[in-house]
Amino acid sequence: MSRNPSTPQPKPNRSESAVILSFTLAAILLAYAIVLLDAAGPARDAVAEILKHGDDFGVNYLPDLDFIVGVRFVFSGVLYLVLAVAFAALAVASRIGPRWSVVALGVFCMVGTLVVLYLTVAQGLSRSFVGYELTRMLHSAAPPWVALTDGMPALTTLFGLPLVGILLIRQHLRNADLSHRIAP
Repeated sequence: MSRNPSTPQPKPNRSESAVILSFTLAAILLAYAIVLLDAAGPARDAVAEILKHGDDFGVNYLPDLDFIVGVRFVFSGVLYLVLAVAFAALAVASRIGPRWSVVALGVFCMVGTLVVLYLTVAQGLSRSFVGYELTRMLHSAAPPWVALTDGMPALTTLFGLPLVGILLIRQHLRNADLSHRIAP
């Protein structure tokens, strides 16, 4: 049984701009993760010191302070770190991986983006006076660049991820059109 020699199919051309944008989003999220994780301890210690020396009533807020630092700084920092790794993996998969890995990582990035967006909105809608005051104190005790981490990761991923998807879909459609033109 002999096979008919077929014309070689061209290797699919991957979208370089989608890869670069995915790596850029990963780098931005990694920077936010580092900033939050680095600022968590010193900010918490500074506010705890203020609460301990203020009055006896301020000591009651230490568990609330630990919760807010855990959610606003540590959990958010770890989430940004995981999302940065996911975007870097999406970039690698977009460059050399099979289509299913690009789709799976894209869905994972989308879920992570929605979680980041939800956390950003939920933290902004916090109605507790104690939570608001402690958050304000944490931001004043943290380095000034921490204030940028409030909404920027959500906006970065919310606008960046659809753009990566559009670039990948556009390149896929171009490849499909090219393969139809080459096929006899």
